[in-house]
This record gives sequence, C-alpha cells and structure tokens, in this order.
Amino acid sequence: MCSTTWKEEYSHLVCKDVGCAKAITQDYESKPESNREYYHVSCEHYHHKLGQCSRFKGKCDGGLVSVYCVGEYVCASSSSSSFFLKIKTCFHPY
Repeated sequence: MCSTTWKEEYSHLVCKDVGCAKAITQDYESKPESNREYYHVSCEHYHHKLGQCSRFKGKCDGGLVSVYCVGEYVCASSSSSSFFLKIKTCFHPY
C-alpha cells in the first residue's frame, strides 16, 4: 500500500481485520520500487473493513505503509499479497 492516500484510521481497520485490537503506530519508511505499481486506498466513514474501501493501482510517490498492531492475539509478521501491505507485529497486551 502506498502512503500518499493512507490515513491513520485505515491502520486500525487492518489490525481489526487480523484479530488485533488496534494500531499503535504506522510508518512509511519502506521505499517503493520505481517500476512497480502499488495500491492507493480511500475509505469512507461507513467502511468497517479495508476490503470495503475503494482502491486503485498506480505509481507510489510516497513510502510504503507498515502497520504495528496490539491486541489479544499473537500474530506473526506477514504480507497481504492482494494489497502489498506489510503487517509488522501484533503483540499480546500483557
């Protein structure tokens, strides 16, 4: 996912989708490949899952989104190949 249209509330949707409580931080440090297209996302207030949001593929002039989650489940690092979004970690709250 490209950071140019990304909003903090989208990170919370991602964490909720993977069974975590909420996003605790996000960063855009990863640089996109210049010859590759990435998803740009736009959600409305009534969207409750990232998959409900509109998206298009295009060149990314910003960074790539990484989301850090906290919640009740321990989650391994993973990438969502359909969205190219890397979820860094999800830790147990205790």
